[in-house]
Amino acid sequence: MASAVLESAWQILSAVLNNIVVAAIVVLIGFIGGRLVGKLVSRVLDELEFNRLVHNITRLSIPADEILGYLSQFFIYFLAIVIALDTLRLRGILFDLASALLVVIILISMLLFLKDFIPNVFAGVVIHQAAHLREGDHVRIGDLEGVVSSVNLVDTRIHNRQGDVIFVPNTFVMSRVVLVRKRRSKENAGHK
Repeated sequence: MASAVLESAWQILSAVLNNIVVAAIVVLIGFIGGRLVGKLVSRVLDELEFNRLVHNITRLSIPADEILGYLSQFFIYFLAIVIALDTLRLRGILFDLASALLVVIILISMLLFLKDFIPNVFAGVVIHQAAHLREGDHVRIGDLEGVVSSVNLVDTRIHNRQGDVIFVPNTFVMSRVVLVRKRRSKENAGHK
């Protein structure tokens, strides 16, 4: 009888240890694979000049290839952890709640990022459509004074007298009184 209990305990312990080893291997492969996939995605997008495409569309200089590389890397990590937890039979209601919490945190982070981005894009479209500001305009916005060097979807860049480049969010430009003192047209600039 005692040998049957020991045999049964050994089989259970053996199965648990087997699952732990398999889960560890899955996590290891997932982390190595995630790192490789992240670097691969980043390099492929770099070769395709994805950052330039994003810049041309949004006028934002962001490392989109690196961001997508990291996202794919962490997605593979997440999948490896899910598979490992499933192997250990620990993926239950607790894991589902943790996953839901993670999704909520990601969504809140994205909304916090977009809360400033979207209004600036709308303001940038209005500024472009109405041609309120153009490159070369000498402007005063509140206490800020200088020459507009560029107007894109998210911000307006102004060079002040000290030679500084000031990035002014388009929502700030749209919510303030903008005094355009003089406009430098290309025709007038050539006749000086």
